Amino acid sequence: GAGGGSAGGAGGAGGATGDNPTVCVSIADTGTGIAPDLLPKVFERGVSGRDGGSGLGLAVSRDLISAHGGTTSIQSQLGKGTTVSFSVPEYREPQDE
Repeated sequence: GAGGGSAGGAGGAGGATGDNPTVCVSIADTGTGIAPDLLPKVFERGVSGRDGGSGLGLAVSRDLISAHGGTTSIQSQLGKGTTVSFSVPEYREPQDE
């Protein structure tokens, strides 16, 4: 929408689809939001929307989630807040047959 946007991979609700159930988590705040021009870059190393931020948190998180077959996404609206979501395949113990 106007003044907002999203970046990253698929996110949102989620759940079981056939033999590939996923665990989906969304974390939202009601802070100042992220500027639309910065939003597509927030998963890059060294990019931070905060003064004094290292720009590593979201980049490392996305790398770890991706390494486990998951996806990340972010949505933000200035003045309203930000939602970061991720999903990973559900872990299941191997079944003895």
